[in-house]
Parts: sequence; structure tokens; C-alpha cells
Amino acid sequence: MALQAIIMNDGNTYDVIITGGGPAAFSAAIFLRNGNYKVGYIEKNIPGGKLVNINNIENYPGYKSINGADLALNMYEQVDALGVDSIYGEVIQISKYNDYHVIYTNDGKTRYTKVLIIATGTSMNELSVTNYQKFLNKGISHCATCDGALTKGKDVAIIGSSAAIVANAIYLANICKKVYLLNEQSSLDVNEKLMSSLNKLTNIEIINNAKVTELNGNDLLESIKLDNNQKIDVSFLFVYTGVKPNTSLLSSYDVLDKKGYVVVNEKMETSIPGLYAIGDVTNQEYKLITIAVAQGTIAAMEAMKYMSNKK
Repeated sequence: MALQAIIMNDGNTYDVIITGGGPAAFSAAIFLRNGNYKVGYIEKNIPGGKLVNINNIENYPGYKSINGADLALNMYEQVDALGVDSIYGEVIQISKYNDYHVIYTNDGKTRYTKVLIIATGTSMNELSVTNYQKFLNKGISHCATCDGALTKGKDVAIIGSSAAIVANAIYLANICKKVYLLNEQSSLDVNEKLMSSLNKLTNIEIINNAKVTELNGNDLLESIKLDNNQKIDVSFLFVYTGVKPNTSLLSSYDVLDKKGYVVVNEKMETSIPGLYAIGDVTNQEYKLITIAVAQGTIAAMEAMKYMSNKK
């Protein structure tokens, strides 16, 4: 049977498939499903993306304060109730056939879609230190809120150079005996409110210009060493050293900038018809939950217009 005939009759054919399951993806899915389109999103981890790793959100409209995992659950339940297909797995290849995008996943299935929306977000950078992989998930973590319960009463360290390490250090300080805040820069660039909260805690030690050179231990992480030869005995090291876009699947497409982010216009369109990108994976300057949600809305509206013009 010709591929076009398979597409027209296949249950794995969609109007829109979204790769990713974070706030941007959920926003797009809500608008598209309310427009009566067949929509599915593909997520290899927990629905909600990095949202589930945020301890406290105070700048999302409608909530004075909300835990990231709770907000993610609210979004997921809304999308699920609308009948959006939740596809759990990993995309291993993307190609184009006529007006359709072809998506291959690790479950062995092939799916076809008129519109493809990339919402794969970013991943944390790793430390270039020997034994990093050995201790990953055995003392090294990228998520303080996920693994914080394992650190109760222990000494831990957190490394990075953004406001995220301060917020997470404060969270850990309420659980752990001591927190070493390893700032990669010469000073902390955070807002006054966050700095005030940090200064109230006596069990956080700030070390500026920090660089980890050694990770030591047997089966589990036991200590780290800095480039000034300072040895710190810790059972956990939380790594927040920047991010990289998850765009390896698009390497054959001419839609990425020099840093690997997807180039989009104000309509969230790429240079390829029917291919959109939203959220942290794009080359847009600001990476905020509210902006990701807005981008998802824009992409959905533009996708509906695109499909309507194709009829």
C-alpha cells in the first residue's frame, strides 16, 4: 500500500503532534483540542517538563503561590480531560513526506501529522569531571525538589550561577544539615527578596568562583574537591550549570541557530511549512512559564490557520 494511502487510513495520523509535555505544549494542546483537532503530545519523562522541578512559583497569574508539580498536574489533568492523546516514549527520528511530518518513536510506531510543534525544551549541562556518570543518581542530581527528601539531615552542595541555585539552596537548607552554595561567578546576581531569604539562613555557606575538579566516593558520592584544593564532604551535589536545547533530532533541518536553538518568528513558525517551535527550545530571549504558555497559544492559533488554508 502506498504511504499516502497508509497515512489517510492510519490511526496514528494526527492533525497536530507536539514533541514535549511542558507548559508550552499543554497550552498549544488545549487550544487545538478545543478547536476540535486530533492532537497528541509525546513525552519521554514526567508530563510537566522542568515545571515539576520548581519548588515555588509566585509569578503565574491566578496563583499567589503554587508548587511547580501541582501546576503541572493541573495542566496535565486539563489536557487529559479534553481527550488529547498522551504518548509516552522518545522520538528517535523525524522526516517529511509531502505535506506530512513523519515521527518515529522508540515504541516501534510511526506517526504522521499535518503540523509538528517542537516543545522539547532544554536539558541541564553536565560537569566535565571524572566520575560524573559514575555518581549520577548516586549523589549527583539535577533536581533539588525531586531528591531533596533523600538529603534530610545531611551535608550537600549545589553548583551553578543563576537564581535557580539560590532558590534551591534555600529549599535544601530547610531539609539539610548544611548546604554549600558553589557559585561559579564572583558574586550572586539575584533579586533583593531572594537575597534577603538567603541571608536569613545560617546553614548555607557561599563559595564564589567555585569549580569542582574531583568527585570522590565508593558506590555513592562522599566528597568533592574544588580547584583551590578545598575538600568538601557531601553526600549530594546538585548541578545547575546551565542548559542546552534538545534539538538533536532537528540537526538535518535548517532551522537551528549557532547555539542549537530553533529559530522562529513572532508566529512561532520555522522556515519549514507546518513546523513550529515553542518554549525554551526556541531562540526567543525570555524563558518563563508565562511566555511558554503564550507561545503555545500563538503556535496553536497559527497552526489552525495553516491547516484551514490547506483544505
